[in-house]
Amino acid sequence: MYIGKIIDKDGIRDYDRIVTRSGEQKPIDPRFDLVNHSPTGFCWGYHGSGPAQLALAILSDYLKDDAKALSLHQDFKSRVIARLPMDEDFTLTDGEIERALESIRYTRALRNPQSDPEAAA
Repeated sequence: MYIGKIIDKDGIRDYDRIVTRSGEQKPIDPRFDLVNHSPTGFCWGYHGSGPAQLALAILSDYLKDDAKALSLHQDFKSRVIARLPMDEDFTLTDGEIERALESIRYTRALRNPQSDPEAAA
C-alpha cells in the first residue's frame, strides 16, 4: 500500500508532497535516474509531470522492474494517479495497483492481439 501526504509548513499550504510505502517512514525514490518528468517532485489529481513522476516511482517500487515501470507508467498515470483527489491525501492498495495493471495489459492486448501480453507489460 502507498500513502500520499500533502505537507503544510510554516503556514504554506501544499509545501510538499511525499509518498511512502505502508510500514516505511522513508519516502519512495522518485526515480529521477530513469526519467526526470518533474524536478519539483510528486503530485496527483491531474495529467501532468508530477503525476507522471509519481506513477513511475510507484511502479518501479512495486514491480521491482524498471523496464516494466517505464513501459507502463504513463498509462498508470492516466488510469490511477490522475484520478486521485488533487487536494487530498491518498491511499493506494496493492489490489488497486494490480487491477490497474491488469486493465492496462488487457487494453494493450486488445489493441495488438498478435503481441505477447507479457512483452507488452
